[in-house]
Amino acid sequence: MKKYFLLSVIAISVVACSKKTNPTSGSGTTSQYAVMDEKATKGMNLETKYCTSCHKFRVPYNFTKSKWDKVLPTMYKKAKMTDSTQQQLVKYFIYNNLQKPASSK
Repeated sequence: MKKYFLLSVIAISVVACSKKTNPTSGSGTTSQYAVMDEKATKGMNLETKYCTSCHKFRVPYNFTKSKWDKVLPTMYKKAKMTDSTQQQLVKYFIYNNLQKPASSK
C-alpha cells in the first residue's frame, strides 16, 4: 500500500512540476486576431518574446488604444527594446487587434 501511495505522489509531482504550455501563444494563436499579415505576425512574435518573459500574454483588445499608448513606452524600457522597428511592429500588432474577433461558432 505504501508503495502505491509513494508512486502516486511521485507521479502527481512530476505532472504538477512539468513545464506548462501557454495556450494563448504559439501556432494556434494567429487565427484569432483580425490582422495577421507579416508585420502583425512579427509583432506578435516580439510581444511573445519580450513581454511574456515578465507576465502572461496580454490580449490586445482587453485595453484601449489610449491605455496601450500609456503602457507601451514603459514596457519598452523594461524589456530594453530600443529598436524603433520592433516597437512599431508590436504597436502594429496591438493597434490592429483592438477589437475582439468575431466568435468562430
